[in-house]
Amino acid sequence: DPVVLETDLVGGAANYEALLQAWDELGPVSVDSLVAGQPPLLDFADSSCLYSAAVLWSCSSLVETESPVEQPTAAGISNPYMWDLQTLNVKVSPGGLCQNRSHEVCQARQTKRVWETVGALYISQSPIPRECYIGISILPDFRQKGLGRRACELAVQFAIEGLGVHRVQARIVSSPHSNRARSLFAALGFSHEGVHRRAVVGSAGEWADVMHMGVLDTTWAIRTHVQANAKSLWDEIFERHQREREDLLRFDERQGRLRKTSSMELV
Repeated sequence: DPVVLETDLVGGAANYEALLQAWDELGPVSVDSLVAGQPPLLDFADSSCLYSAAVLWSCSSLVETESPVEQPTAAGISNPYMWDLQTLNVKVSPGGLCQNRSHEVCQARQTKRVWETVGALYISQSPIPRECYIGISILPDFRQKGLGRRACELAVQFAIEGLGVHRVQARIVSSPHSNRARSLFAALGFSHEGVHRRAVVGSAGEWADVMHMGVLDTTWAIRTHVQANAKSLWDEIFERHQREREDLLRFDERQGRLRKTSSMELV
C-alpha cells in the first residue's frame, strides 16, 4: 500500500519536523486540540488519543550517486542508474565511452522508493460508549493526491475492526479549509449530522461553528463489501434533504393538515 500509518512518532520512519508542521495546521482546527488547550503534539497524543500516527507516503525520489565509467550499449548507457547527460555534464565520445569533463567517475541519479511524511492523524475517545472522533491533516504540498482519503480509510477500518467502535465521528471546525474536510469525509460515506453553532473558541479567540459528520460500523461494512461510486458532499446533502422532505410530507398527511397537490414540488 503506498500509504501507511506510522504510530512511532519519534523513533520510527516518520520525519518529526514534517509531522510537527502537519500538527501546526491540524491543532487550530481540531475540536479535541482546542478543548485541550492546543497542547504540543506528543502531549496530545499521550493524553487525549486512543491512536495517533504519522501519514507516510511511498514515493519515488532521485538520489545522486557516483558510478565508475561503463561501456554504453547500443540502446544507451549500460549503467543500471537513470542518467541525465546534459544536467550531469556527461558526454559520450564517438568511440562509445562515457567521458566526464570534471572528474573520472560519472555522477548518476538513482530512482529509489522512500517514505515521505505527508500528514498527521489521530483517533480520540468520545464520552459516548463505543464512539470515537477522528482528525487528519495533510501538508499542502501533498494534497489532491488521495492520500488523506486513503489514510482515513485505514484509520476508520482500524477503529471499527480493531477498537470495536460502533460509530466514528468527524468534528469539523469552521475554517477556510472546512469545505475540503467535508468533501473528504462525505466521499468516505460519512453522513452530515448537523452543526453546533458557536460551539468552540477558535485559535484566534472567537467562537466557531462545528459540523458533525459520522459513519456507523454497519454502514462501513456495507461500503467495504459493496463497491459503489463515491458520493460527493452535494449528493449527500441532497439525499438528506429528500429524506427529510418526504418524512415531513408523510407526517403532515397523517395529521390531515396537508392535501397532496400537483404543485407539491414547491413545498
